[in-house]
Amino acid sequence: MDMSRVSTCTIPMHDREIAYALQAVTEAGFTKTDILALMPYFSADQGLCDWSGMRDLSSQFGVAIANLGTYLGQFFTAETEAQCLAELARLKTTVEAAVYLGPAPYE
Repeated sequence: MDMSRVSTCTIPMHDREIAYALQAVTEAGFTKTDILALMPYFSADQGLCDWSGMRDLSSQFGVAIANLGTYLGQFFTAETEAQCLAELARLKTTVEAAVYLGPAPYE
């Protein structure tokens, strides 16, 4: 099986640190993982989540971050414009994080 075509998710390890999850993913033979977009794994708020450290860890373990398991857009139908705009800002920041954390684009 071509393991470069599949990824696994860190959801089952949500109660462990990101380093533990990335090591487990690597030891299971995966080269890509989907990161649960909840703490302690990910936050769009860089004050809560060290994107650079996560990228360094993924490199250290030799596993690419293929996806951020976010559930964005839930407030696009909110009753107030402020809530919608806050959700749009969170979406934009999360896309920036995905670009920063993710594997290089296909050539």
